[in-house]
Amino acid sequence: MLQTTSSTKGYGNRWRTRWLLALAMALPIVGTTTPASVVDAAGASVVVYDAIGSSVPGNVPSQAFQATQTVEFGDMVSLAAGPRALESVTVEMSSWGCESRPGGICTTTPGATFSHPLTLNVYAVTGTDAAPVLGALLATKTQTFAIPFRPTTDPTCAGGTAWRETGSGTCFNGLATPVTFDFSGSTVLPNRIVWAVAFNTTSYGASPMGTGATCFSTAQGCGYDSLNVGAQSLPGAPFVGTDVVEEAAFLNTGYAPFYCDGGPTVGTLRNDTNGSNCWTGYRPLAKITTKTDTAASVVVKAANLHDWIVDTTVLGNPAVPFAFNGPDDTGSGTSSFRFGPIAAPNGSKLEMQPPLINSLVSEFGGMQYEFQVITPVAGTSANHFYTNVYVDSAANGIGLFGPSAAATGDGFYDCRYSFVPSSSVAGWNTFSFDNWTVAVNPTNRIPGFAGGCGATTIGGATLGSKIEFFRINGGDTSPSDNGLEGAYDRVVLRSGGVATTYDFEDLTIIHTDVDSARILDTRNPGGHTVDGLHQAVGKLAAGQTYVLPVAGRAGLSPTTDTVVLNVTAVLPRDAGFITVFECGEARPNASNLNFLAGEVVANSVSTQLAGDGSICIFSSAQTDVLVDVTGVLRALEPLVEAARVLDTRSPFGQTADGLHQAVGRVAAGQTYELPVAGRVGVAPGAATVLLNVAALLPSANGFITVFPCGQPLPTASNLNFVVGDLIANSMMARVGTGGKVCIYSSAATDLIVDVNGFFTDFVSLVQLAAPSRMLDTRSPGAPTIDHLHQGVGRVAAGSTYVLPIAGRIGIPANAESVVLNVTAVLPSDAGFITVFACGQPVPNASNLNFFPGDVVPNLVLVGVGTGGSVCLFSSAETDILVDISGYFAAQ
Repeated sequence: MLQTTSSTKGYGNRWRTRWLLALAMALPIVGTTTPASVVDAAGASVVVYDAIGSSVPGNVPSQAFQATQTVEFGDMVSLAAGPRALESVTVEMSSWGCESRPGGICTTTPGATFSHPLTLNVYAVTGTDAAPVLGALLATKTQTFAIPFRPTTDPTCAGGTAWRETGSGTCFNGLATPVTFDFSGSTVLPNRIVWAVAFNTTSYGASPMGTGATCFSTAQGCGYDSLNVGAQSLPGAPFVGTDVVEEAAFLNTGYAPFYCDGGPTVGTLRNDTNGSNCWTGYRPLAKITTKTDTAASVVVKAANLHDWIVDTTVLGNPAVPFAFNGPDDTGSGTSSFRFGPIAAPNGSKLEMQPPLINSLVSEFGGMQYEFQVITPVAGTSANHFYTNVYVDSAANGIGLFGPSAAATGDGFYDCRYSFVPSSSVAGWNTFSFDNWTVAVNPTNRIPGFAGGCGATTIGGATLGSKIEFFRINGGDTSPSDNGLEGAYDRVVLRSGGVATTYDFEDLTIIHTDVDSARILDTRNPGGHTVDGLHQAVGKLAAGQTYVLPVAGRAGLSPTTDTVVLNVTAVLPRDAGFITVFECGEARPNASNLNFLAGEVVANSVSTQLAGDGSICIFSSAQTDVLVDVTGVLRALEPLVEAARVLDTRSPFGQTADGLHQAVGRVAAGQTYELPVAGRVGVAPGAATVLLNVAALLPSANGFITVFPCGQPLPTASNLNFVVGDLIANSMMARVGTGGKVCIYSSAATDLIVDVNGFFTDFVSLVQLAAPSRMLDTRSPGAPTIDHLHQGVGRVAAGSTYVLPIAGRIGIPANAESVVLNVTAVLPSDAGFITVFACGQPVPNASNLNFFPGDVVPNLVLVGVGTGGSVCLFSSAETDILVDISGYFAAQ
């Protein structure tokens, strides 16, 4: 179908063209540059398929879309080992367009381009390798690229139509042009996929880009319809991954003879076999990169079981008791799924099953859960907790709910693999297995079916077998189950590159948000507060401590004991810091806000009030100060004073307990594991801590991300900085493995971390497993977690952006307030951002203050308003990033 030498074949008024040119290195198409000071955290890129290689030729053989009425063209490939979050696909194109064609001679101004929208589709694929079936569309991306016109004709080339490559002296009729589609880790791929490029041509395709004069008869030349997709089999290619069937491609054309197999089906993207040897030597050219796999965390409540089914009547008996809380049954968090006692003999089993995941066995990455026997009896052991995995063989083809006639046995599944813990001790235990863990008594449900359950591991099942579902069972039907009680928690499923954690929690709320209100404004003149008190009082002097009454003001109860504030330093005379603390206590060796001379910088602060309802504000330098109250945390356990738990500065860094001090700068790309639970008054079982994190004199522009140790690095940032900065931000950080929080820095910097308080559990705050981006106005920018509210363009001066929160990424409709990190990116003028509950007037308060060209983040605690949305008012034009780290639901 493709020729290795230049040729033309007439077909009506169109031309079918193929040319042999060398291969070009894949280079990304560069769009608007993301500011260096706002860098999105991401895993390292890994190439999992590459048929392109690294040489840089002038052109490649290609599939001519216009000449062959092609609409879509690609290949079925198997990815190499690595992460599965799709980052990019580079496709080698071939440009045959001329800028003009006076007298039939191709003429192009060096560097001239034409714009062309291209679409890259990624599909699942089912069936066998020999007879693949195109599956669901997994990802699609349309980008408009600047495609270079091919160079001007060199009359010394044979035929007088080609151009000559400098250096090699080779003549070519087209120009190799790599294009890169950016997916930014938004889709998790299976091991086997079909990739395909789709675009419209002058006279063919779903929606032609023009139907006027024949392109070859115009002075302009072919332009759009002279853009092809490269296809060439290089020695040793593919260099990474596997081309599943080398002498085949996926093709969609409207004319049967253009298919290698003669086109028994036309106008459909399908596998085109090498019936006439036209694919021999030709492979669609692509390079696929992925990055760190994604992770998700789901809180499962009794009122909303999410993906789980609770089956207590397998044997037709009434449901046994179950609950999400109880004494001595807390695993990770505050609650677990508790069941029993189970009556005997033949008592009802309690079974929990997540969704019918229908994933390939080869993609299964393992399962883990926490369990305990609460009321053991004689003969009761860990193996009364067991997990069944039900597998259906694609080769058998019966399926989950297939026929169950006697000839085929039971169509419910082909085989069942059972896994049991080998032992348990008092209290909580953890059990895990993967697809190569040996199962106990695999059961064959299909008579004569030897492909699946003949193996003792899931991974030994027939190639292409699928896991239909899991079932975790508590107890069996033996007499020893009498009186058995048990509990599960923290079930982690890993499949297709995604780790999903199901956390069983019966959550109640102990938080009330209040309207943002200004309670201190020292600026004189111009200072204004919500009640006319503590306004226009003049700058704080260097070394001064200001006593500010809080309780009973701005709608707060006189008995309020812990508040969330936004504190802003305005035009300080010198570099310095502000510390907010409980009056009556010694000022702690910690800071809530760091600044340079002449800055306007803010930070969120949570603090306990003194017995008289006041707080104290110390400033080391003369400055104006604004204080806005944004919320009340009733379940927070504030420390008596903020305590420093990390100070990397060497040699004079100091912490409250002498640990993690003067350890030296954190290196670029390093993740620092910081123990917090059990230190400086933080409870050993603390689940969430309130931190103030400061970066000091970073060596380059970059960012910091704080996340629970034991979890993947999320694509979000808590603090953005520029080289030489002195900047801080507050955050609610979930405590991870070993009672630690992890701090990743993209650039070398000193770090200071102060802890202000903690939550002993997740009762008051639903903390997400990792921060998730909900808004990124930059165009182009990073994708949001659900691809909504991304690339929408800068927020105009004086405008309010309505950002839906409830109903996205599992945030419930009754979410009362949310914990956000809001970043202003390169504002056009000095100004501020105010975040408030939609449906309310814009309050006289600010959450974020900035100067032109700044990149400034801040933690924001804000109520959810009308339509489940929060509103962001900006006084100046700017891009805005919003990451969510947790929420409080209504009581």
